[in-house]
Amino acid sequence: MTLVERAAKQFETHPDLRVLFFFDPGEKQRPEVEGWDHESIRCVVGNGARFRLRYHLEQELGEEKVFLYLPEKRPTDWERDPLADLWFANRELRIDREGEFMDEYQLPARYRDLVQEFFDGELEHKNRQRFLSSILQPDRF
Repeated sequence: MTLVERAAKQFETHPDLRVLFFFDPGEKQRPEVEGWDHESIRCVVGNGARFRLRYHLEQELGEEKVFLYLPEKRPTDWERDPLADLWFANRELRIDREGEFMDEYQLPARYRDLVQEFFDGELEHKNRQRFLSSILQPDRF
């Protein structure tokens, strides 16, 4: 599945979603971003100017669906980041195994460390997922 298809799926699954964050510190997905082609999702490449980016997302693109490509590591401390509330109110696209697992069960990003800790050996197996299905829910996890 391409990055565009994954982003479109997120916007289809979550109709209230307006900004889909995607962090790519190694810039492995940059070629796909540069060739972005989707009629209803705008791709915005972030740079270091966070306040300008926030203004652009809220004021200039306020009504559009935006795939926000950030060629950097995801911040570990959002306290002083101008994009923090946008990140919290929207979603982050994760294309690793753990991220896909979290998307499948609609688990919030705050549980990522816990999922990573138990994914290998526990959560990656379908039979264990069936066994744990009663707690693999966003409100019970």
